[in-house]
Amino acid sequence: MGKKKTDDSDDRVKITHEPRDLSCSLSTKERADAANKLADVLDDIMRLEDDKKTMAADLSAQIKRLSAEVRQLTRQVKEGTATRSVLCELKLNWTKLTATTVRTDSGQVVEERGMTEDEKQMGFEDLD
Repeated sequence: MGKKKTDDSDDRVKITHEPRDLSCSLSTKERADAANKLADVLDDIMRLEDDKKTMAADLSAQIKRLSAEVRQLTRQVKEGTATRSVLCELKLNWTKLTATTVRTDSGQVVEERGMTEDEKQMGFEDLD
């Protein structure tokens, strides 16, 4: 600002204004406001910690699912085969007491075994 001269001194003095962070006493209302703000911030921290746990669990589940997919794809690449749902036909032969499972897409026999007791009990009316 400008020069200021005091009456009791011949010193040349320049006065400026600058902000400083200094300790100040709080009023009762200011303390109550700070306490409410503190409670809000603590609530925010707890909510974020809960969100973090939830997100970590979600990410772990995603990683687990992707890891299972990696294992399946690795097996497919290595073995050159994949497991798929294929319509099959079950042929029950009461003469031989055998049950034969055949793929309908290729005619390949998937399984041939003896009939179970339940299968043996089926009547001839079940025949086509």
